[in-house]
Amino acid sequence: MGRFAWLGVFLFLPSASAQTQGVVVSQIYGGGGNSGASLKNDYVELFNRTSSPVSVEGWRMEYASATGDFNQSTALTGTIPANGYYLIGQAQGTGGTDNLPTPDVQGSIAMSATSARVRIQRADASVLELVSYAGLSNTTAYFRGGAGCGDSFLTGPPTPRNSASPLKFCEAAPAPAQELTISQIQGAGDVSPYANANVTTAGIVTQRRANGFYIESEASADDGDPSTSEGLFVYTASAPPALATVNKVVRVTGTVTEFNGMTELTQPSIEALRDGAARRVVIAPGGLEPGAPFSTWERFEGMQRGIDGLRVVAPSGGSINDATATATTNGVLWAIPREFPLPQAEPAPADGNPERIRIDSELGIIRAVDAFATVSGGLDFTNGAWSITARTLLAFFQPDPAPAVLEPAANELVIASFNLRRFFDDRDDPGAADPVLTAEAFQRRLTKTALHITSLLRSPDIIAVQEADTLYALQQLAAKLGGSWRAYLEEGNDPSGIDTGFLVNTARVTVQSVTQLEKSNPIHDRPPLLLRATAQGLPIAVLNVHQRSLINAGDAQVREKRQAQASAVAQIASGLRNENAVVLGDFNAHAFDDGNGNMLQPLLEAGYSRLGALLPASQAFTYIENGQIQELDHVFVSSGMNARLSRYEVAHTNAAYPVIDFNSTEDPQRASDHDIPVARFRLEATPPPVRAVGLVNAATLLGGAVTPYQLASLFGSGFTSRTSVLFGNASTPAAPANVFFTSPGQINFSIPNLPTGPTTVQVVNGTATLASFELHTATAAPGLFTQNGSGLGPAAALNQDNSLNTATTPAAAGSVLQLYGTGISRQGVTSVLIGGRTAQVYYAGQAPGLVEGAVQINAMVPAGLPAGPAEVLITSNGATSRRGVQVWVQ
Repeated sequence: MGRFAWLGVFLFLPSASAQTQGVVVSQIYGGGGNSGASLKNDYVELFNRTSSPVSVEGWRMEYASATGDFNQSTALTGTIPANGYYLIGQAQGTGGTDNLPTPDVQGSIAMSATSARVRIQRADASVLELVSYAGLSNTTAYFRGGAGCGDSFLTGPPTPRNSASPLKFCEAAPAPAQELTISQIQGAGDVSPYANANVTTAGIVTQRRANGFYIESEASADDGDPSTSEGLFVYTASAPPALATVNKVVRVTGTVTEFNGMTELTQPSIEALRDGAARRVVIAPGGLEPGAPFSTWERFEGMQRGIDGLRVVAPSGGSINDATATATTNGVLWAIPREFPLPQAEPAPADGNPERIRIDSELGIIRAVDAFATVSGGLDFTNGAWSITARTLLAFFQPDPAPAVLEPAANELVIASFNLRRFFDDRDDPGAADPVLTAEAFQRRLTKTALHITSLLRSPDIIAVQEADTLYALQQLAAKLGGSWRAYLEEGNDPSGIDTGFLVNTARVTVQSVTQLEKSNPIHDRPPLLLRATAQGLPIAVLNVHQRSLINAGDAQVREKRQAQASAVAQIASGLRNENAVVLGDFNAHAFDDGNGNMLQPLLEAGYSRLGALLPASQAFTYIENGQIQELDHVFVSSGMNARLSRYEVAHTNAAYPVIDFNSTEDPQRASDHDIPVARFRLEATPPPVRAVGLVNAATLLGGAVTPYQLASLFGSGFTSRTSVLFGNASTPAAPANVFFTSPGQINFSIPNLPTGPTTVQVVNGTATLASFELHTATAAPGLFTQNGSGLGPAAALNQDNSLNTATTPAAAGSVLQLYGTGISRQGVTSVLIGGRTAQVYYAGQAPGLVEGAVQINAMVPAGLPAGPAEVLITSNGATSRRGVQVWVQ
């Protein structure tokens, strides 16, 4: 729910207690227009407890940050009706869908959503009241209980009232509570038909949380209507009382409140009745396909539900303390039904990716995207997505550590863009609002970032960096990389002190100049930085860009600034397009119109090519926000550099890993929150006729050792029908592979029968050898084919009746599954494990009717497996297949 209980300090003047004061602050909200907020504006609400109108002419509402001065104010005018409210509207954000009720006065203060202070000053300069608030969020307001009549402040959904709102008489007795079932409270729609009513209901406690608990109807109270939920969240603000223990039947009286799309009971009184037994139901994730309405699971809201078959699309999140360079986890991750592609930011109008499921867990850290999970707990609607507060969470497969990019060739120039994520140093810079790291924290950041560059990026020749603090910080990083590395940075205009710069390996690149452009232009917080250099005699121009963030991008002033930046960068790039030019960096912009214009279009119109367009979205993304992949970091090239392009890839080494990995200096992943585009360019004048980039197992798509008769794929460029692949070693003449597919960028073939040991692979056209590299031949290199062709996920398996094995057509215990793989030793399969249990193998050999090297394995599903996905591993001659391949069992 994202709320904090009973936080904030409520200060009264000694001369005016809460009970005797006539006008009081009744509500404060600073999250208007922010992410997840429904209201567009911030506001402060006053309430007149007296039976006479009160003039506020000459009064002022004053505002200060949590620790700052009262240096912003709004003048009040008019009167507050007797027993009525007065609404002070404030700044409008870029988000939200709903307008405030017409404010009685309109201000322009952009209030903090989390913590600040509000002071009401009378015309005679005396202070009526000062209220401090803290611990709020974009979707919670700070309000006085009893609709303004109470003495204490609570947190809850914002409910602004103005002078035209219904009057409130504090002495009036509360309306009697209605006796309702949970399903009656929930109703069949998105909003409770009893919103704001005082009700009493009963149910079994199914789960406790830090600020409340879930209850669910007993079987006797279930209305049998599948469209109405039988669960409800009871918001207690602080830890729920001990009497609300799991499996206890309780009676709850409270106010029905709609909070952030979720129906709940607030300000509850609770009575324990007797012991009960909570129902536990597992549901399939069906109905959450892309484009489905968000109301799909409304019928389960507040109920305890388990979901199987989830694919993690954003690992455990958290936050980073810049000064100490330490991360903490919040346990929140995002998942989707595994059969769907990664949710991505979409052109306007977007459907919001309803297939996303938010998982709020303190049960463990999910380490990476593509983990596969089973979860159970209370079902909510939070942050624009269905959310489960995890009671149990199982990740039954997590991928290996972050993979490195491919090794570059000696005649390639490698250029990367790396947002270092607030790379501050241990010095206090005058005039900059930058945190100062401890010496130990700075050294840890240097060590981890250098390890990331050397081990995962394989030390590109030129790295355009963003969010570096100072030249000193970048010089220290260059020193960690080695003696030939040099740092270049120019201070810009960013108030927090982050700048653009370059790291250059001067052993391979000769720098001619580094020039900051348009620093005096007020549109640039981080002015573009131009590097001119030569690499093996090739002159190049590299323009490093870091444009304004997407925060408040819908605001007219922000949108105008972003568009001006895009135009300015395109103008600079136009002057470079006849050179060997690369324009790259953190553009903070999508490659489409997200509702605020296409910020990249001016560069395309200037004649540049965007390299991210060469990749599918599942590979091109550089950032993950709330479970949605986004391509924010881009590389553009002039025609001259485009002709030299040999490969473009994104190093997925940060965004797909949990924030907590930031703490480790031994593991290189998650040095930042952005992934890193890496482009390779040929340094020779003309491209070779054939380029072989890498050879992989056709099932797993992994490199490494090969085995006789294994199916393999060779990727590159320039392949033709005359291209062949030869394998041999010192004692064996070169033998051609059996090629069964050729395209300009890929050759598929089976490995010849070779002895174990070093193997030389030659790519030839006719009699001319055009590429050569070394491999190792092993006795086995098994892999299983998958339905999506990625080497991970559902196996390409048939059930005993020859139907495809899926979540909806699982295999029964005792039935025979047909698996397909390659790389199996001629001595056969040593073992097959399904769900960790040994499966009896009936056949393992050449798949009938398929190409040589395709192996079919018939294995019986072991008894006793839980229903759902089960991991499959095959072992052949001591070698085991890649983890992360599953079949479905019932």
